[in-house]
Amino acid sequence: MKRLIRETFRTTRLPAMDVIFLARHGLAEKENKTIIAGLGKIWDKLIALYAA
Repeated sequence: MKRLIRETFRTTRLPAMDVIFLARHGLAEKENKTIIAGLGKIWDKLIALYAA
């Protein structure tokens, strides 16, 4: 999980901010592509909220 977050964070242009993730139960059973798609949606929301 940590690797996926770091990889998507590194490849996404985000405004300067700190982000903390808390994993929920059942996340380990999901496929990587599902997790990556979800992270993409999170990054898009953060960009929309905090982009200057």
